[in-house]
Amino acid sequence: MSLETITNVAEIIIALAAVFGIFFNIKQQRTMMKQIKTEVFIRYCSKYPMNKEVSNVVKYLEEIEGLNHNSIVANPDGHDVEIFMRFFEEIEYHIRAKIMDEQMVYDMFSYYLFVFEKNKEKFNITDYDSDSWSYYRNIVKRLENIKRKREKK
Repeated sequence: MSLETITNVAEIIIALAAVFGIFFNIKQQRTMMKQIKTEVFIRYCSKYPMNKEVSNVVKYLEEIEGLNHNSIVANPDGHDVEIFMRFFEEIEYHIRAKIMDEQMVYDMFSYYLFVFEKNKEKFNITDYDSDSWSYYRNIVKRLENIKRKREKK
């Protein structure tokens, strides 16, 4: 075998190793991203009922819808409402960053968001239309679009 042939074979082997390395890296990144998405989603599923402020709003929304028959729940204060809305803003951020899947978010969280939106006049949200709530309004639009698509089917 000539030196030129050996060099050509070595270059091909190096190129194949590089291609294999790239594909292996992509596969590892996808696996890691799935794991991160799952961990974030699980954290939000547990954070939802555990957060006192969010839970106060959820219980009030359940009472409005006639789902909470065990007790009378006070109208949540402005702080509780803000934390509830910030919870959904965080989710919108995670969807945009492709850390959370919007279909899963719809399935898990949209009910209370829609009830809240339907009854938002009951809460004193003075700056609802301001830029500071744009992420919240975006997740409302995003989930309403999913709802419309599913209703068409």
